[in-house]
Amino acid sequence: MSSKKREITSKAEWKFEKYNTELKLIQTKNILLDDKFSVEKTFTNDKRLHFLFKDRVGNFSIVTIESSDLKVTQVNGAFSEKGWLVIEDMSILGDYAFFSVSI
Repeated sequence: MSSKKREITSKAEWKFEKYNTELKLIQTKNILLDDKFSVEKTFTNDKRLHFLFKDRVGNFSIVTIESSDLKVTQVNGAFSEKGWLVIEDMSILGDYAFFSVSI
């Protein structure tokens, strides 16, 4: 489960929670991202959750969360097309992210 808490600063706190099969909270992990980011796409497999956060000018952050221990890895960047780039689909294979986009 994830949620977003807005702050007065230019950062937003995203909370990721892990529950057991009895829906009891096991672990929580919080991360701070630029408030301009919103979730564009997600991709999951049996070991990781991947979130693509993107702003309106093409900056992005891919946040990967390990399902076993909620370890967070974050990769930031910018798409070369800054305009109305639309992410149609996203897949993750190993250390590579693949996007299907329309411009």
